[in-house]
Amino acid sequence: MAEQYARDTRAFSEWEAAPRAFNEQEQQRREQETELVLTSLDAMTNVLEEHLGEIPWPRETDVGFDLLHFTGQF
Repeated sequence: MAEQYARDTRAFSEWEAAPRAFNEQEQQRREQETELVLTSLDAMTNVLEEHLGEIPWPRETDVGFDLLHFTGQF
């Protein structure tokens, strides 16, 4: 019974801490995206990498052709 209470107390503490951790992380992200990008090259790089990483880039294709074969020139 005491073990279950300790587990529940620990789980509740973690549950309470999760929103605080999220809010702190969001505050840091917001600060980086709005203020630090103006003065810090590292912040600029991080923000750019994060946003570029969210873009669904098209896949590279293996299509090729030889212009010389079709035109006889080049």
